[in-house]
Formats: sequence, C-alpha cells, structure tokens
Amino acid sequence: MDLAARLLNYECQEQCKPKRHTHRTTAAELRLIAEIDAHEIPYWYPMDPVGPGREMYIRSALHLRNINRVCDFYTKRNLWALAAVWAHVDPAFRFQVTAVARLASRMAKVGLGNYFHKAGGPINAGVTTTLYIPSYSVEQNVAKLIESRFGKTELTKLMRTQIMVSCSSAASLDEICADTVDYIFTDPPFGANIFYADCSLLWEAWLQDFTDVRQEAVWNKSLKPEQGGKTLTDYSVIMDKAFAEMYRVLKPGRWASIVFSNSDDRVWQVIRDGARKAGFDLSNTVALDKKQRSFKQIKGEKGEENVVGTDIIMNLHKRSRVQIAVQAVPDLDETVLGILRHHLETLPERMRMDPTRYADTLRTTDALYNVVLQELMERKLSNRGVTLPYIDELCRSALKKVAGKWYLPSEEIRAERLIFEDEPSAIEWIRTRLTERSMTLAELVPPWRQATLTLGNRLAKTLPQLLEENFWRDAATNRWRLPTADERQQMGDERTLRIRRNIQRLREGKLEPFPQDTEIFEWMVFAYQHLADHRAVVEMYQRLNPLNLPERDRGQAKRLYEFCLTQLPEPDHANRSDQLRLL
Repeated sequence: MDLAARLLNYECQEQCKPKRHTHRTTAAELRLIAEIDAHEIPYWYPMDPVGPGREMYIRSALHLRNINRVCDFYTKRNLWALAAVWAHVDPAFRFQVTAVARLASRMAKVGLGNYFHKAGGPINAGVTTTLYIPSYSVEQNVAKLIESRFGKTELTKLMRTQIMVSCSSAASLDEICADTVDYIFTDPPFGANIFYADCSLLWEAWLQDFTDVRQEAVWNKSLKPEQGGKTLTDYSVIMDKAFAEMYRVLKPGRWASIVFSNSDDRVWQVIRDGARKAGFDLSNTVALDKKQRSFKQIKGEKGEENVVGTDIIMNLHKRSRVQIAVQAVPDLDETVLGILRHHLETLPERMRMDPTRYADTLRTTDALYNVVLQELMERKLSNRGVTLPYIDELCRSALKKVAGKWYLPSEEIRAERLIFEDEPSAIEWIRTRLTERSMTLAELVPPWRQATLTLGNRLAKTLPQLLEENFWRDAATNRWRLPTADERQQMGDERTLRIRRNIQRLREGKLEPFPQDTEIFEWMVFAYQHLADHRAVVEMYQRLNPLNLPERDRGQAKRLYEFCLTQLPEPDHANRSDQLRLL
C-alpha cells in the first residue's frame, strides 16, 4: 500500500495569515520524507516480536496490519520521537512516556462518540482491551502529548507514603503474613473477556519488563492449548490458588469484596467454587452500575451481543464455621421465572419509592441476568446453566418485550407522548382506537399502515403481535378490545405462561419429554384463540399424529391447520400439498 503523503497541512506560530494552510505535497517534500524514512533511528526502541502466540494478535487481526514487532505499532516519525524522549528523560519520569505510548501509536483514532457525549478529547487511544488498529488511524504529535503529560504533574505533591505496590502473583502472596489484612477489594480477570498481558504489551515493551503469561488467569478462546493457550480448567486452578491466598492473609471475621462480570455461567461457577473451596461465606451481593458503557455493552443492552454492562460485587466473609454447600436447582426454569416475575411485579413500586435507585433500565436482558445471579447467590443455589442467552430465551417464552425492555404479559404499557415513534407510542395509538370501540384486525390495518408509513423499520413488531401481547380478542366476535382487570390478570397467569413457553420450545425442537398428541392439540387451539399465531398452529400440526386424537378433535385440528395455512405468506401456502403428503 502506498502511504506517501498527498497533502501537507501546517500551522504558523507567528503572525501569519492564514495561520493554517494546506497544499499538495511537493517533490522536494516527498524527497525529504523518503530521506527521513531511509535513516536509522539513533536511539533504542522496543523490537520485541509480536505474533500468533498472543490471543490479542489473533483477535485484533494484527497480521492484516503487518504487525510483527512492537515497533510496528508506530509510524516512523512517532517511533523516532518517542525513542528520543525515552533516551533523554529522567528514569523516574518515564511513566509520563508510557502514559502516551498507546495514544502515540497507530491504534489512536477519532473518538466520534466524544462529540455526541461531550466527554474526552477528539482523539482516543483506540478500542480498549484490544490491540486493534483501525482502518483510519490518527498520527498524534508526540511533542504535544509529552508536554501535556508533564504539564499535569505537580512535583510538590510527590511524597513517600505507607502504600505498598507489589507485582507478584495473587496466587502466591508470600510477602504477606497470614491473618494480617483488614479488608480485600479485588477485580479479578473476567475469564476470556480481557487479556491484560497482551493489552499491556506496549508499556511493558518500553520498560522491558513483561508479564509472565504462564501465571495470567485467563481462558483462551483463539489460542489453542498446544500453542500455549489456557483452558477453563487452567483458569480455575489459578483462581482457586488466588482465593486460597486471599483467605490465608485476611484476618478472621473480616471481609473481601469481589467485583465480577461475565455472561458465561461456567466462568461464574469457577469464581463461586473458588471462593467456597477457600473457606469464604458468600454473605450478599450488590449490583455495581458504572454508568459508562463500552460499545459492546451498549449492544448487549439492546440484545445484539452477549455482553453484560453491569458488574456484581460479591461480599465474602471469613468465618470459622462449616460452609454451606451450593445446592443444585431442581427446576431451573420455574425458579428463574419466579425470580423474574417477582422483580418485575415489584419494580414499579420501587421506582415510585426510590426513583434515583430504580428505573426502567432494570428491565433489560442484561439487568435481569444480574438480578437472577444475585438472587441465586443469596439463596445459595447453583447458577449452572444461567447465561445471558438463556435469560433472553426464557424471557421470550414468558414475557413481552417492548422497546428493548421486558414486561409481564399482564402489564399495561403506556406512552408519555402520543407521537407515533416507537413501540410504547404504537401501543398507545392502538389503545386510543380500541377505547372508542372494539375493532377487527381488518378494521385496524388501514389506519395502522397510514400511521406507520414514515417509521420504516423502527417498529420491531407487527400489528398482530402488539394486539396479542397487550389487548384482548373476543373469540365469539373476533374483535379486539381493551382487557378487563380479570382478563389482564389471565394474560399473565401461570397456565398461560407455561403453555406459551411449551409452544415455543416445541417449535424449536427443545421440549423434553415430547408431549402427548392431545396436549399438542390443546396448544394448537390456544395458539389460535389467544395468540392469533397461525404459523404456530401450522408448525404444531406438522408435529402431531392426528390418528392418536379422538375423531372430533382430529377433524377440528385439520380444519384449524388448513385455515391457518391460508393465512401464511404465499411460499408457505404453495407448499401445502407437499406438507399434506408428508403427513
């Protein structure tokens, strides 16, 4: 790739007009650039190899950016400037140079988010917790970066303190005597989420003091064991040793707080098992919302990534008594659904009583995942099987999702404004029409299409879906209306939720044991009468053996199937004869 400069932009420090000017690079200037590139840098700089033996090399696709050594992270000009500063600065102040080592690299990029959130500068040090080099990187002025760092240092405030900083392994705290520490606060490695040694590579290379990756508590997903990667078991062994050391050095009766976050139940179980085996008693848990979200965490809250945006603090107590073992959960679905229902039922009142602490953001999949984890820990129950995708799937089977937030089926959704712009306002629009009179779907469709014409794809649900989730269809007249209090309660009763969940799992092929044909027929009728879900009726009939039904039910099942088949899009209807032949 030709990286020769095409434009030259400069700023005059004197009384020039204009102060800034841009012109096409001249032949003389190109010769000067080539001459600089041909010169050897007369100072030491890190040339340590970087290759596929590091997890972040693979994840950040550094082979596509021709990164083979640490110095390849820099442009020639910035590498020369950093090396010159490093050679002349007092070793006591080299921390000011390592502070800009990443910002001066090719990882620096335009911080577009800062313009919208009015935080930070226009240029940032790249995607955190990675070694990713963007397609369009920004070459920072090293002199200005160094000047800004030293300008913030107040030498008069540098003093000796009683703080001890150690770089030893948490799995071997030999320099600390047993029963001497009053309190421990730790934020252990998050399994396979962050690889700290790789992300510290630039600083460590300049200091020539590297982390021993053999002792790093991580779980490699890209780097295989035969290449030096660690398995979940390896991660567990290191964490067990760290918890054992924490327990040893902590005074009896004192506390340790563990901040942790992960969407994988297996990683969570490693942390819980490590604390339990060390002898700690899990006293309570607290959610820690750090407010500032990463790009992945924002996508996680929208359900687009399996990433958790809120950490959990586990408060562990060192007691001299027999520990209570974590118990298995006999019916995980029912236990978790009970926790979710209680949380959503009580959330409106908690929001009213303490709006600064409770808000609708506690309805997201991410927030519900943390609620379930905390409650399971409080009850001393195992969290095996509880993952972010599991919570999302369970919510889809038993709750209704509006604008990225989960509600009980019986909850009434209200919009503050009548402007048609999102799901809550769409539900409010339907309510205003059904308040006047009950209406059929056919009567609602024309005004609905007119009202949603300019929305594009901002509505994730169709009109039938919104009707089914929030309103009541009179089976006798086939007209939709506002539900009564009893009917709204029925929309969220245990039997209804169970049938909805069983229908979904049957359609996905996940229901075990496989139900009786009479049960499937009952669910077909339920899906038609209460859900208005024609595709569900068709798919359940295809899993049914009609010969096992009484003659009357057999005829009704066939009529329901054939009618619902005609309500599906044309491709489904065209395959009707093939489906019947299969039966």
